Amino acid sequence: MKVIIVGGGIGRLATAVAFHQRGCQVEVLERAAEFTEVGAGLTIQPNGLRALDALGLGERLRAAAVLAVPWLGMVGALLFPGSAAYGPEFAGRTVFVLGLHGQVFMAVVLLLALLAATAATLRRPVDSARRWI
Repeated sequence: MKVIIVGGGIGRLATAVAFHQRGCQVEVLERAAEFTEVGAGLTIQPNGLRALDALGLGERLRAAAVLAVPWLGMVGALLFPGSAAYGPEFAGRTVFVLGLHGQVFMAVVLLLALLAATAATLRRPVDSARRWI
């Protein structure tokens, strides 16, 4: 089965990996000619990490992650205790914040999804009407 995914965002590349791991031929269509840094970080919540773990991407993401610090109020009270929000399996764990979005995105998601897995072929539009070659 051939699967075409439109857009090269993190969720769609993760979807490409999932289809590829199940034996599908995957093609990703992306408007951008290349992926570059956008100057933003990326927060991945525990359920997102669980999904990336299922795809075999979680450990590499954790290795490149920066741990978030607890959010404290003006008088030093913890504002958002993570263990209360996500269940006992996340007690004592904090949400991961991935800095340098472009670097992490390229190094981890693209390498694993597109290069290592050979899961997809990126193509760019021919003109502003977004026709694909």
